Amino acid sequence: MSARAVICAALTALLCGCMNRAIAPVAALASVPGLAAPGTAVPRTAEQVVRAAYGRRSFAFQSVVRLAPASLRVIGLDARGQRLFTVDWDGNRVEETRSPFLPATLATDRLLADLQLVLWPLAAIAPLWRASGFEVTEPYSGLRRVMRDGYIVEEVHYAGDDAWQGRSWLVNFTHGYSLTI
Repeated sequence: MSARAVICAALTALLCGCMNRAIAPVAALASVPGLAAPGTAVPRTAEQVVRAAYGRRSFAFQSVVRLAPASLRVIGLDARGQRLFTVDWDGNRVEETRSPFLPATLATDRLLADLQLVLWPLAAIAPLWRASGFEVTEPYSGLRRVMRDGYIVEEVHYAGDDAWQGRSWLVNFTHGYSLTI
């Protein structure tokens, strides 16, 4: 085999290895990061419309988020105003009430983790995500990014300075869903 053929074969193998690395699937989130205590964010109340997309399916629901010093409550309502779920977090445990119409695949611990990823101060959530093997950063204004093993697993984009007022977009690349809030 000529030197040229050996070099071409080596470069081909190297490039294929890089391509496989670049498109390798991100490891699934085996667990949800720990939740920050309700008191680590400023008490607030917000009414939001959430549009969720997963694969070819999408749906919208209204949510009411009430954050007090010792508790967080999230209520989800369908388009007719019927309650889909209520989730309460007191800093120690999560309690939920679910409508039979709510898909069983909606995990309330994931819902709360995403809510905190979007709304909580970075300093309150970053150590909890880091303890679960993730790095949460704000590379620039208007973007929050979650990385694991060099891969982006989630991103949050903000249209304004206050996440509680205005539009936000969350994309979870690992589980293939997005939320527009």
